[in-house]
Amino acid sequence: MVRPQRGSASIGYWVIERARRQGLATRAVALLGRWALTDAGLHRVEAVVEVGNAASQRVVETNGFRREGRLRSYLSFEDRRADALMYSLLATDLGL
Repeated sequence: MVRPQRGSASIGYWVIERARRQGLATRAVALLGRWALTDAGLHRVEAVVEVGNAASQRVVETNGFRREGRLRSYLSFEDRRADALMYSLLATDLGL
């Protein structure tokens, strides 16, 4: 998803239960993040992760995303709201 800030985009993913713990999200985020910052010409890729979602936090952290802060009551679900963690990835985080 392209963000209103020029040169920025958000990345999101969801893996069905039977396909989890196989490294699919980690690999997909690695490929897309690198592509976005090189071939697509973006300067920043963001990821917003629910505070309690340790698996998604590992996915982005494994791929060099840096945690920037907590967004209170940021996520909206059918039956609740939840805090989220904002992560970002820049070309310099990948040594590019």
